Amino acid sequence: VVKKYPTFIAHPSLISTDTSISVDTAISKPGSVYCAAFPSPKVLISIWDVVYSGSSVATNANSTININGLQPSTNYVVYCCTSDTTSHFMSLDDVVLTKRVINTQCCKSIQFEANNTVILSKSSSSVITPQFRIGLNAQPTTTVQLNVRISRVACTGS
Repeated sequence: VVKKYPTFIAHPSLISTDTSISVDTAISKPGSVYCAAFPSPKVLISIWDVVYSGSSVATNANSTININGLQPSTNYVVYCCTSDTTSHFMSLDDVVLTKRVINTQCCKSIQFEANNTVILSKSSSSVITPQFRIGLNAQPTTTVQLNVRISRVACTGS
């Protein structure tokens, strides 16, 4: 059976960071490559899960696809598929053969930033307004409670 869609010359190779996976691919003829990462375990039941959930690139040969917005320290299953320039898509059996499991790198973290803004009034007195920013690089898997305690500190001297 002659396949109208491009085939992978070599199995796609994966490299992960804490929030992304890069997939290096090489295909047999011009077309598009689609790759998607799903939290493990994932049993693929349709190629459209990959096409509509992932990232894609049009290519003539070698390409790198970046899948972003992932969670740190998480196992993912990555599937890839191809289509030719006239929309002949890879079969589900061939897509399943591209399955790779990879773990995104460590670590989940919290960032805390504090700044003081000084506001001067017409009466030459000033008001210090604290500004805080708190950020997470991963969505919490359970409820998170954050307690912030602000204490007044007396300043002396000039």
